[in-house]
Amino acid sequence: MKLAALVLVTCLVATGCAAQPLEKSDMAADDKTATAGEYAGKAYEDMVATLGAPESEEEFVMAWPQLEFRIELRNFFDRDRIDAGDVILRESTWSLDGAQNLTAWFEQDGGVWTAVHSRRWEDGDLF
Repeated sequence: MKLAALVLVTCLVATGCAAQPLEKSDMAADDKTATAGEYAGKAYEDMVATLGAPESEEEFVMAWPQLEFRIELRNFFDRDRIDAGDVILRESTWSLDGAQNLTAWFEQDGGVWTAVHSRRWEDGDLF
């Protein structure tokens, strides 16, 4: 079993399919082409100033089960916080070029909404 797991991990890393950790970084010069991970840690106001007003927004309490589109959010919050209903998120979506979209999830901390995760997706993608 350990060998099978090692082989799987090796294959994922070798093919580039392994998840890359999100890092806080400065917004790229061309923010509409920046990778999704580059938005982690960014303030909502900074993203609006760079990308314009989002096409859609929703605030929700993180809960179980979660929509497939939001499933990755489970990796960013403690299960106890989710179960207690303590995770309130703002989901904002921008249209980047008419076919590609960027959705970012923000959590409020000290009065500032900060991105905890983001993902790019194409129009027509099914989740």
